[in-house]
Amino acid sequence: SIRKKITRIKTLPLLPLRGLVVFPGALIHFDVGRTKSLSALHHAMETDQILILALQKDPTIDNPSIEDVFSVGVVSRIVQIMKLPDDNFRVTAEGLYRASISSLEQIDPHYEAYTVEYLDRNVSDEIKKAAFERELREKYKMYSSKSPVMTSDMDNRIAKADSLGELCDLMANYLPIPLKEKQRLIETAMVSRRAEKVLFLLDQEQQILEMDLEIQSKVQKKIDDNQKDYYLREQIKVISEELGEEDNPQEEAEEFRNQLLKL
Repeated sequence: SIRKKITRIKTLPLLPLRGLVVFPGALIHFDVGRTKSLSALHHAMETDQILILALQKDPTIDNPSIEDVFSVGVVSRIVQIMKLPDDNFRVTAEGLYRASISSLEQIDPHYEAYTVEYLDRNVSDEIKKAAFERELREKYKMYSSKSPVMTSDMDNRIAKADSLGELCDLMANYLPIPLKEKQRLIETAMVSRRAEKVLFLLDQEQQILEMDLEIQSKVQKKIDDNQKDYYLREQIKVISEELGEEDNPQEEAEEFRNQLLKL
């Protein structure tokens, strides 16, 4: 029998994130120091350790309102809190599920958000789903094998993903893509669209990576050639000094080179 998933509706403390997006199933680390954010964090810890994390549109705003925060975020669970020397806190949180923020209520000093789960619209065609998963894994493997930012832990998490939606979210979390692209993926409920976007971003990052590697290779070759030339010139200079001006191998080499050019 087909079971209909029940949408989760909760009122939760809101913690706006600056320069960081969390995805369902992913762990993130961030520092908290603003008064409203500390209040939201403490409120969550006093209840069930659950809050909603949402990206702040402009990271320079210290006191964001509802207009300054994206309306779709991720309900998350606080895993660990560590106090820092400057009275800030370092937080580890785990993303649980997408949720839209329909309204905010000021609970001095933080906001309480009325959240409605943003349900995934899964791919019903099993063949299409399998094709997406295979293509994503193959492209990720190719990218990860050359990328210096991907780790074995990331590869292991990707390998253990047991649904297309989770696979897309983990890849999007690990890929070094712009925040605006990550936020768009958070807002994409249709899993097939999400998979298409991640495939496109993987292709794009692969091209950037290959270009970076090509540039690095050319730069390294130029450095190596310059070092080799310098080393050879120094060797010739030393030999010249040892033999004296009358028998200068550098001059002889230059004369021999000129004769070859005339042939």
